[in-house]
Amino acid sequence: MILYCFSIRDIYIMASKPSAEKKEEHKRFVRSLKPEERLLIMLRDQLYGGKWKNLKQDLRDRLEGRPYVFKLAGRIKDDLARIEKLEGYEKKHNIDLSDYIEQKETNKEKSK
Repeated sequence: MILYCFSIRDIYIMASKPSAEKKEEHKRFVRSLKPEERLLIMLRDQLYGGKWKNLKQDLRDRLEGRPYVFKLAGRIKDDLARIEKLEGYEKKHNIDLSDYIEQKETNKEKSK
């Protein structure tokens, strides 16, 4: 008989590490995103502590005329729909899409 001893942390790490095939699937998904969707991922990370709920709340505050953090060129309802798509993908696959955005892409956005 073989006994295996795993801690909760070990199990979480094993469950959260995507296979090479899954990583490639996520990279393809990110490459298929429109520039506006990639921008939302970068804004989420840079301005909202990596939290979709903070970005969504800021956009809703903007719609309701309350103080807000960042203006997204009058396309708030479209951005909220994009966020739902991106957040849904992350939850379904238990990943962070910013891990799959190419480094050169983030540098390109910063230089604009």
